[in-house]
Amino acid sequence: MTIFVYGDSFSERAGKYSWAVQLEKYYSVKNRSIGGASNHYIFLKFMEDVDNITTEDMIVICWSDYIRYYSNDPKQVRENGPFYYKYFSNDKLLNLQSSLYLDKIKALVKERNLKMLFIWAFPTAFEDNKNWTETTHIRDYQLRYSHSFDNEVRPALMYFSRKEIPTYDNVDRDVVADYFRNDSRPNHLRDEKIHNELVSIVNEVYQSKTSGRINLKDRLNKEIPNV
Repeated sequence: MTIFVYGDSFSERAGKYSWAVQLEKYYSVKNRSIGGASNHYIFLKFMEDVDNITTEDMIVICWSDYIRYYSNDPKQVRENGPFYYKYFSNDKLLNLQSSLYLDKIKALVKERNLKMLFIWAFPTAFEDNKNWTETTHIRDYQLRYSHSFDNEVRPALMYFSRKEIPTYDNVDRDVVADYFRNDSRPNHLRDEKIHNELVSIVNEVYQSKTSGRINLKDRLNKEIPNV
């Protein structure tokens, strides 16, 4: 049995208590995540492996920001890329491509009766475009999701990541927009309880003890006040 992990920096191997690293204590893990990965990259890596994934295995997909463009070297990707390449970047097209990828993933998982946990690293949209760059904390109700899955984790992990950052009073907007850069937190999450909870969720889904939409905020509230 192998766990196949696909995603960006929210699911790559990073630090001793990273949830992605902890999984290796219990399972054989093939982690294809890499920091800066676009959803194009995540989808293509999944498609490379899917014919070798069996019903005994498990898939964990940690979906990234749809505005990231495809690159053979994901570490060179930056969220502000589309603004620099505005003459051949199309926001609506990127959103549509992301949606089509998700449709394909859902169809293949259902057709082949595969076990999958879908974790939103980023939402597919925000209540308002300013939610991403404004110098205030994002609220969970400001996040939008284009799809639902049989087993999925919400809110998006970036919501918890942003909550760990000090208040943004008098902070430059560019600093807030680029806060992932040079981030020393494992998977951009400092609190080990969040990592431990993600490991527990993977275990429970694999063992069919948990299913459906898993509200990570509710689960953490049992342990962490004011999340």
